Amino acid sequence: MQKKYSVSYYREPQTRLFFNPSHDTGALELQYDGNGVLSYCTRSGTEVRLYHVPVEALKTLKSNYSAHGFLKSVEITFHGVTHLVYIHYQNEEEPKTQIFSFAKYQGECFAERICALDSKLARLFTEYFYDGNSVDFSVRTGTPEELEQLSGCSGAECAAIDNSFEYPVAQRISCDNETFRILLLCAPETLREDLFGFAVFLMNERIQEIIPHLNKTDDFRFISTAYD
Repeated sequence: MQKKYSVSYYREPQTRLFFNPSHDTGALELQYDGNGVLSYCTRSGTEVRLYHVPVEALKTLKSNYSAHGFLKSVEITFHGVTHLVYIHYQNEEEPKTQIFSFAKYQGECFAERICALDSKLARLFTEYFYDGNSVDFSVRTGTPEELEQLSGCSGAECAAIDNSFEYPVAQRISCDNETFRILLLCAPETLREDLFGFAVFLMNERIQEIIPHLNKTDDFRFISTAYD
């Protein structure tokens, strides 16, 4: 079930929108500050902010309800893409289910894109980050030519060749980090770290499954690293 709400302007530049969720959660209040920031507080008191939201996108806000009238999620569309704004979990199992589905899908996306690469691979990295607010999980690749440049000569041992940040950003593939972030921030705070680790495990697992099928060097390495 979907309901589309119009924007109510209380005072400029602030805009507040109210969604009527389930009977036991009260209203969800979204605030728009006029500078592209859409924000709200979760039930646990976590403030969530979405940046670079065009004011004209506010009219696309949609809330999705269950058949029993429970608020399930809120979405917004801009630049031709629908973004998750909020998701309501009714119990502690729902975040695990959502993260599982998300990570499995993202893992498949990574697998397809990596397998489609034309270049031979000497290194395949996953790099991930979570600080309680921002989140990132990305893949980066390194070719034999790039590895040779970093090492100074072919086959030389050098710490730089195993550092993903030494390789071009152009070869970096990221998951849907904004959705990942919302899924985590709307979960109970005590679960977030474990949920993040669970997603990292699942995406890494899928990526490692395709390694035997890649065009790679004899000294190829897969390296997964957390960064700060």
